[in-house]
Amino acid sequence: MIIGIAGKMGCGKDYICNNIVIPVLQKYNCKFLQMSFADQIKVNVMTKNNIPFNDVYVDKNIETRTLLQTEGTELGRDVLGNDIWIRYFDNWMKVYKSRGVEHFICTDIRFTNEVEYIKKSGGMLIYINAPNRNYNRLFRESNGDPNIIAKLANHISECDLDTLPRNHFDIVISNDTSDTSDILQDSFQDSFQDSFQDSFQDSFQSINDILSQHLLNAKSRFNNLIM
Repeated sequence: MIIGIAGKMGCGKDYICNNIVIPVLQKYNCKFLQMSFADQIKVNVMTKNNIPFNDVYVDKNIETRTLLQTEGTELGRDVLGNDIWIRYFDNWMKVYKSRGVEHFICTDIRFTNEVEYIKKSGGMLIYINAPNRNYNRLFRESNGDPNIIAKLANHISECDLDTLPRNHFDIVISNDTSDTSDILQDSFQDSFQDSFQDSFQDSFQSINDILSQHLLNAKSRFNNLIM
């Protein structure tokens, strides 16, 4: 099974993966691997340009972000087909399945065809909405330059999902930096960690129903807090 996590840069995709999804898989001894469509892109950029791992995977700057966007789109999708990175991902997944991996977490869903690929594979899709976090990341990587902010934000890899209805996703999470969103996120995580993990062993396919219910519970708890 593939669990795909989508959202704009800086929204917290890795946070949701590391603090919610992975602990559940670990609790029930699932053989899983965290992969991304961009892994091949990042390795290509590191190799071709002799760029350190940290500058690509940990703390991107305007130079590396631009190189990644260009490698992925202008030198990748536009030349080799818009499914090139899906094909890489799918083939790597076959390799790891042959080595015993059962489940895959993909934390960089950026394009509509990637969403459709995961849906057709019977996977689960999570969308993270966090416009404030997104702007903060854009501001940091651009050093506040409005022209660079616009260039990064308007690249197709950042906006291809903008017109996709959110009901294409199994779960939509608010993970923004305002106080109210933080309360909602904390409530969601607390309720998720307890009840979701207890129910997980019964049926992996029930992830969507369980997450949906706990998100509703979190919203209810949030409403009670502000009343």
